[in-house]
Amino acid sequence: MKIFLPTLVAGEIEFLSRCSGELKNSYGRYKFFSKAKNFEQAKEKCMSLGEGWNLMIINTKRELTYLKEVLVDSCWENKAFLLGWKEFDTIAPGSRGRLETVFGKEPEWEPKWDRGEPNEEGQECVIYESGKFHDSFCAENYAFACEQHNFIEFCEPEAIDPSDFENYSIYAPENLEDGRNWNDARDYCISKGAGWDLAVPNSEEEFDLLVKGTNCSNKRFWLGAKYTANTDEIAVDDGVYEAVDGSTEKEIFRRWDTHTNWLSSPPHNRPGETECLRMRGNLMNTKDCETDGNKLPHGWICERN
Repeated sequence: MKIFLPTLVAGEIEFLSRCSGELKNSYGRYKFFSKAKNFEQAKEKCMSLGEGWNLMIINTKRELTYLKEVLVDSCWENKAFLLGWKEFDTIAPGSRGRLETVFGKEPEWEPKWDRGEPNEEGQECVIYESGKFHDSFCAENYAFACEQHNFIEFCEPEAIDPSDFENYSIYAPENLEDGRNWNDARDYCISKGAGWDLAVPNSEEEFDLLVKGTNCSNKRFWLGAKYTANTDEIAVDDGVYEAVDGSTEKEIFRRWDTHTNWLSSPPHNRPGETECLRMRGNLMNTKDCETDGNKLPHGWICERN
């Protein structure tokens, strides 16, 4: 027997029904609404939730799994939900045209389209239903999912004053083969001359300057510090830091990415293993120092002290 316990939120029904016990994967940066709206109405509702909120965009397999589990636990696995993509200029049934996020950017993850989908010109919106993705007319009404997105998903490049970066050099290679691992990136910085090394943000103000300098690039950038975990606890910052400029743990500013992988937030704690700090957008995580890129070449930031 299905038991529904809707909660009224600002005149809407926020869909938090239960089938069997508590919702296993409840997470505060997503909200699901069963009251059907068209694309523009749903987007407006999501944006009204606050800064960074808009229709949900699936960027990883992990996020897709979360969506599936929420809908199954809510007894709505067969209901269509509107998401934050648009598809334009369908080439042929089963062959998509241009896909954009609700922020007008290229997606980081390709939807697992149902057979023959997308299938019709003019059906620009994307819905998720029964484990697959379909195109649909944006004027159609559907339940929808909202997400509080990371800064990198919605930021827009701005003009940069070169005088702000006289002591920094930011490298964002275009070709995959030009990406560098941490050691090679550091060697490059040192080769620039006296005082140069990988950048170490020592304050929130300095880190925000680096964020400004990367100017909404979707690449990852190496920073000048390493982290060796003392614990295997998740989302606990407990380890030994080693910075190229001698900065202590307290002197290294960190702003961890707790949204992209909320089940195992950085720093990644594997006792005895050393990982290197990197940034993307306005957030940081740790990664194997030998990484030089996967789908995108790995960038780096140099600083002169």
